[in-house]
Amino acid sequence: VPPAPRSDAGSAVRAAAAAWAQAFAARDAAAIGEYFAEDAFVMYPQTQPTVGRAANTAGWAAVFARPGVQVGGRYVAVWRPVGPGGAWRIVTLSANSLRPAPDL
Repeated sequence: VPPAPRSDAGSAVRAAAAAWAQAFAARDAAAIGEYFAEDAFVMYPQTQPTVGRAANTAGWAAVFARPGVQVGGRYVAVWRPVGPGGAWRIVTLSANSLRPAPDL
């Protein structure tokens, strides 16, 4: 599948990112997980890397299961078209926290 023209790709990524943000607002781990590639490599603050859609979905389900947990911070995500239909998925994500790092 040839890559989408640049303007189409930008629109597709913005739409996918907006839907992903809505899934976060709804605290819907299954919907969040759908936006990760099967082999997504993710670095969350103060943890080991999380690899794969299933691991990231399970991780978010565990986070949202904690009463009163608040999610915030900044991240950089790399989106790529994946699979025969070319659906845009997160292949790499690096996040950081707005909280101070713990004393080591």
